[in-house]
Amino acid sequence: MTEQALILAGHGSHRNPDSARPTLAHADTVREQVDIPVKTAFWKEDPSFRAVLRTVDADEAIVVPVFISEGYFTEQVLPREFGLGADDRDGSVAVTRCPPVGTHDAMRDVVLGRIARLYGEPDESLGLALIGHGTERNDKSARAVHDHAQRLRESTALGEVNVAFMDESPGVDGVVSRFDTDSVVVVPIFVADGFHTRDEIPELLGLVDEPGDEFTLPTTVDGHTVYYTSAVGTDEAVASVILERAREGGLDPGAPPDGPYSDVPVRSEAAQAFEDWLQPVPETGRQFGELTIEARASGYELRHTDDDRANETVSLEDLRETVRFDQHGRYRPFAGERSLPAGWRVSVADTAELMTAVATVYPTAVEDWYATQTGGVDPVPWSAVASRQTGIYASVDDLDQGTVDRTVDAVCDGCVRCPAWRETGDDGTTIPCLEPCSFLVAAAREFDAHGATADTDSLHSSEDVERGDLTDPANRYRVRYSRQASKLTQK
Repeated sequence: MTEQALILAGHGSHRNPDSARPTLAHADTVREQVDIPVKTAFWKEDPSFRAVLRTVDADEAIVVPVFISEGYFTEQVLPREFGLGADDRDGSVAVTRCPPVGTHDAMRDVVLGRIARLYGEPDESLGLALIGHGTERNDKSARAVHDHAQRLRESTALGEVNVAFMDESPGVDGVVSRFDTDSVVVVPIFVADGFHTRDEIPELLGLVDEPGDEFTLPTTVDGHTVYYTSAVGTDEAVASVILERAREGGLDPGAPPDGPYSDVPVRSEAAQAFEDWLQPVPETGRQFGELTIEARASGYELRHTDDDRANETVSLEDLRETVRFDQHGRYRPFAGERSLPAGWRVSVADTAELMTAVATVYPTAVEDWYATQTGGVDPVPWSAVASRQTGIYASVDDLDQGTVDRTVDAVCDGCVRCPAWRETGDDGTTIPCLEPCSFLVAAAREFDAHGATADTDSLHSSEDVERGDLTDPANRYRVRYSRQASKLTQK
């Protein structure tokens, strides 16, 4: 056990694989500079904020929100999911939440670094447009962007600094025409690239005619030479801001390790129990979800259960990216989905590497398996998860049991995890699910809001529809739900 661990808390996405990438990349960078465990957790991906605490083998966890501003997520979701201030939270790990990375003063240096690489040293002929998301529901969402803009006006040689927002005034459309400078650098103040930064903002700026069109930079818009950057949160320098924010929150990172820190993502007692369960490994290997684990003369080999041994060798470093997509390159919206790609194998030399590999494919799975075996954690029922939802998800607490059951059947049947919060009788070899995941909550809200497809003849899923796009009637999970609802209506 260590005294402290660091958790980078990001948003993640069921639809956009790039949403989590900056947080994952920054965590990799920070690990090279500290001598403590560094973990990542997400609102819309695995591991979740709540689940990651089960993997922390430290007295205290310092949580750094990889968000741009204070607001709904940092002030409501994070405290709730990490159990801050809750009387019933497992107090084995003390949790300290830092302010979000995006409000740190050093983010202005990140912006200036991006300007220098694109344009050179700023001067009076250059304007800067900071583009934020904003929301009319919370005035704090835009505050960080306004604050950074004001400080940059006061402290730099920039000719002008203006702001614009996606969901509040002033809007992005026409922001370039507001400048008197010859050139304008546009920096999206977002954590990750996605539809906003790649499609909507370029179209609103006049860089493209249609979303998705390619463009060359710099270009001319309204008589100005325009430079456009990717989301500021993707900058490598953000890792240093994260570490500084953590230090301000009380983190003592220790001396930088001479070599890679052995940051095993599974606590030692759970890792030992799992390796004991593997022994002796059958000749055909031991199955865990869609993984087959085979013993080797030295260590283990992991591969898809449907594969033979003639597969491409993948390194531990590349495994994370490999398993984020299915066999056809489609993004997998949750780690347990029965869509793990085939055609690869990973060789590991020891227990630490084995735990890293398994946790890369199925985050928290070994810890959850161990908790089920030892009775260390009670499964959290749907009612408890639904009752703590807020914002747009608060409606799931009012769903009737039939809607919940149909949603669970539609989603959970496509997952390798067994919902221990719903079922009993696990034989100890499956991967347990200790509480409903964010994808299930999102599906329940979406299915209830839009209902089932009434036309039974049109109930056909399409692989052209993203599995995380629950709004589309041809989404595989929505089709499953609709079929169940249709059968109920026909009875």
